[in-house]
Amino acid sequence: MNNTAQIVTAHWRKGALILIAGLGALLLSRAIASGLSIYFLSLIGLAGVLFLFWKQFELFILLLLIINQEFFQLLPRAFLGEERQYQGLLFLVLPLAGVWFFLFNKKQTDRNLNILVLVFAGLALIGIINSSLQGQPFMLGVKAAKGYYLILFYFVFVTRKIDVRKFSRSVVIVGLLLTLVNNVQYIYFGKLTIFNLSREMERAGQLRFLIGEMFMLYAPMLALGEYLQSKKRFYLFAFIYMLATVIIQGQTRGVIWGFAFMGLFLFYMLKKLNVMKVVLVGVPLVALFLWVGPLLQKTFLGELYELTKYEISGRQGNVGVRYDTYGYYFGEVAKSPIFGRGIWNDAYRGNNPEDMSYKDMYLSDVGITSLFFHLGLAGAVWLCLVFARVYKFTFTAFRRIRENAPLGIVAYFVFSFATLPTLNCLLASRTTLYLALSLAILSQMDRPPNDSDQLEPAWMSR
Repeated sequence: MNNTAQIVTAHWRKGALILIAGLGALLLSRAIASGLSIYFLSLIGLAGVLFLFWKQFELFILLLLIINQEFFQLLPRAFLGEERQYQGLLFLVLPLAGVWFFLFNKKQTDRNLNILVLVFAGLALIGIINSSLQGQPFMLGVKAAKGYYLILFYFVFVTRKIDVRKFSRSVVIVGLLLTLVNNVQYIYFGKLTIFNLSREMERAGQLRFLIGEMFMLYAPMLALGEYLQSKKRFYLFAFIYMLATVIIQGQTRGVIWGFAFMGLFLFYMLKKLNVMKVVLVGVPLVALFLWVGPLLQKTFLGELYELTKYEISGRQGNVGVRYDTYGYYFGEVAKSPIFGRGIWNDAYRGNNPEDMSYKDMYLSDVGITSLFFHLGLAGAVWLCLVFARVYKFTFTAFRRIRENAPLGIVAYFVFSFATLPTLNCLLASRTTLYLALSLAILSQMDRPPNDSDQLEPAWMSR
């Protein structure tokens, strides 16, 4: 850009700032005059978000993840309302922002990932039309598919270079704080109310309580990735602490399996695990397990193991329900295998093949099955293409992880793959944003360092 263009750009930005400041002063004066402080607070919030977007992009992303998780239910109920409402703002803003940046960003980074995202948006539209042809009002289908369309925010994430180390550090710190608060709430459950969600759950006779959902899984993944790359003990401590809380308080068997598979996979691919190390470490661990086995049987881990064994052998409890749930939903997919049965809204009480709550069967309990049910084989092929592209980005021809691959993001995809049958860490309502972010980070792996902040849409540089 020559000097004249730089001067024009500088004047344009100054003019834009003056215009924004003028409009802000006008709205602020009106808010003060009318006594409506909500306008003033909204302006402050909007200004803060815009500042983060332009100056602290990693913190901007962190804010989006926090909003996506409804501020972890920490806000007073007067702000939260009876229903979850803040993620609804993302449903409205993020897809529109994604479309905007896709249309006006002239320096897209990876057209293959762009195509994957756009194809999925098209498949979601087909799913909406599919259900509407079966009688569901079109707008109800749009509302039901809104979580899928958060993937369009991929185009916002790729507009600026993401400092993965800075972003991971921020997520880990927030994850540690959230873990600590979860611990306090767990210890004083029933005596102290911190989160505005006090529903009590039990498993194997133990209290089961964990707030944070996907964020509480994503944070330890990034912590492990940072430890493997930086060797800093802080990240190792953070990973162990958060993982212990997720296991003890969450008590989700799929999560335990997913982290075990993820850890072994990463250590093996990074050549930190071989046959000799398995023997030297594994044999003592087995001996230790046999020694403390009787003690473990008296803890929740032993009770959880006995419960799992009983449910699998007799197809009882949650395992039995999942067998029936798989059978029903895959039977429905067989009726329309190419594009699935469509995307349905719980509010539609007509011939809704998705709503089986009256039989205690829920599509959310059977992992990625929801994608197959909604979009059929087309959705399955799309998912295979995503994993193929992720593999190409992160692995060499010798089946080893690339040196510049962000290991925390690799961990996320490995964990998601390992838990596909029971968990949907890719395309559930609360997890699509993490998929969009992770794909964007991978697409920036080979970006030149001097291109870090030069990905603004054309309209920003005029």
